[in-house]
Amino acid sequence: MHQVFLLKYISSFEAQSRKPVPLWLALSLKKRSKCTVTMPDWLKTEKLNSILKAEHREKELQKIHFHYIEVAHSLCKHAREDMTDWNQVYDLVVSYSI
Repeated sequence: MHQVFLLKYISSFEAQSRKPVPLWLALSLKKRSKCTVTMPDWLKTEKLNSILKAEHREKELQKIHFHYIEVAHSLCKHAREDMTDWNQVYDLVVSYSI
């Protein structure tokens, strides 16, 4: 019953095309070597660096994805071969959360 409900909102997949899907589905497909994962814009090193610099400059917290630690950890652990700089992203997320 739940499977039909969830798949109702995800359109069909085509080879060599990008589709926004929930994280759990992307990681499941990645585990079976059925896709590559594209990092969200807010998780790219340039964006994380600009957030950290803004926090140091303005002395106040910046807006970031609500579950940024969980998402970053999952992607760095299970989709690191799709990230060009996963170790730098991980370090920036850790430094942001301190």
